[in-house]
Amino acid sequence: KQWYQRRRREFQTFQHYFIQINLRRYGEMNEFERNDYLRRALQSAGGQFSELSLSHQGEEMADLGTFLTDRPLTPRPEVDPGGDPASTESKIAESLNRIKGQKASKLVTEACAALKASQFSTAMAKLSRAIQMRGDVASYYMLRGEVALQLTDFKEAIVNYEHATQLQEDAGWQDRLSFIHFLNSQSLYNEQDFGGALKHANHALLLNPDKFVYKVRKAAYLFALEEHRECLQYVETLIADHDDIADLFILQGQTERR
Repeated sequence: KQWYQRRRREFQTFQHYFIQINLRRYGEMNEFERNDYLRRALQSAGGQFSELSLSHQGEEMADLGTFLTDRPLTPRPEVDPGGDPASTESKIAESLNRIKGQKASKLVTEACAALKASQFSTAMAKLSRAIQMRGDVASYYMLRGEVALQLTDFKEAIVNYEHATQLQEDAGWQDRLSFIHFLNSQSLYNEQDFGGALKHANHALLLNPDKFVYKVRKAAYLFALEEHRECLQYVETLIADHDDIADLFILQGQTERR
């Protein structure tokens, strides 16, 4: 009785495959016909299962236990015995990647909607899940970097944009990354972390060396660090190219007095 109850519970998982079975007709089938019948029923419902034995210790049973064995039913893909196993594994991997890509795309669409609604934490969570599924898509990291920027998490924004540019170097995101470095330098300067501010200003200039405002801020950071000699040399270099900027002459005079 316990065996039957256990098998009945297991069978409930598959019972929708066998609605309205004629048990009398089933009892008249031989072993081969029963296996074929059950296999066709499973396949018609989209299932692919291992080989089944429909007898229990050689004795036919007139109840639902006939459908089950002491071995669990374990799903497995059908493999052509004459086919190439490597090819089969490749097809399975492609199928899984396709499914992951579809789910990731849906999550990114939802994240963009959340970003538009200023629900930045929700957008961040959805983009992180999408990246877990498809970590090879550069635009996902770029979007997560933008969300982090909205949350004023400059460090996270920089990490994501750097990863995005590594995956897709020709995307033109270097200017945006340099701007985030510049914003981070300003934030660190306000927190009186002058060394960190100078570091990120240098990163910004490395990515965008022609941005004049970055150069001016670098000079200000050097002055704040009391690197007066280096600051004066740098300011004089800027004045040589931009002799119409009053702030540079003011900074030069302040540095000379130190």
